[in-house]
Amino acid sequence: MYIKEIGSEWLVKQAFEKLEIEDILKAAKLDDNLTEIAQMLLTAKLLHPSSELETQRWLCENSAANELYKTQENISRYKLYKAA
Repeated sequence: MYIKEIGSEWLVKQAFEKLEIEDILKAAKLDDNLTEIAQMLLTAKLLHPSSELETQRWLCENSAANELYKTQENISRYKLYKAA
């Protein structure tokens, strides 16, 4: 079991809402699931810049970012590549 961070992730989500990032991603023709993954990827790049493999590990083990978004699926680096 891991202790997960949520504070900085929550602040990033608030900034995304203010900047209407979700609408921008949807305008780029991303579906709802991929929009959520893209926002988690952007959150990770802001808070823990690293490769997609390390980003996957960080999102799964250290971050509670997936709790802030609707998608509850496991994040793989392949889904992160697709969102990027």
